[in-house]
Amino acid sequence: MMDPLPISGSILANLLRYQVVWFGTVLGTGYDRPDLGLVLGTAMLIWHFVVTRSPKVEWCVVLITLLIGGIWEWNMVHFGVVDYRGSPALAGVPVWILLLWAGFGCTLNGCLGWFRRRLGIAAVLGGLMGPLSWYGGAKIGALTMPDPASGYLILGMGWFLMMPLLSGIAAKLLVEYGDEEQR
Repeated sequence: MMDPLPISGSILANLLRYQVVWFGTVLGTGYDRPDLGLVLGTAMLIWHFVVTRSPKVEWCVVLITLLIGGIWEWNMVHFGVVDYRGSPALAGVPVWILLLWAGFGCTLNGCLGWFRRRLGIAAVLGGLMGPLSWYGGAKIGALTMPDPASGYLILGMGWFLMMPLLSGIAAKLLVEYGDEEQR
């Protein structure tokens, strides 16, 4: 069965919004312009909620993603796996990385919505691609890892679990609270 169109508008527009959030926050932090990421990221989130067809579902998905991501990041920071540049921070986690998690939540029923029915693929690709995102951020200068080998291994294992978890949550919320066309 084909997945319906995402509740967040076109797949391409959703992907482009997330790329603006990612590059804005990571490049802004890496080049000492965190304000750039905060402004672009906030604007893209607002835009997302303006164009979504199921705001209740999207708010829930984004908030749950932000909560899970925030807890993950708190652990990564406090156990010394990663050191993020930038401020201000909430409980030691920079706001820019939390904004990035919120932006990621906007993709779960959008450009990454096809994972909802393919949780095994979500796990494998999450385990491989998640650490690549942090690698890119490290190369740009937005973060450092004291022990890169174990850091990327931990990231891979975490994303192997989080990607299907978050995709499954997005799917469950869509079934429970989405409009009939999206179920």
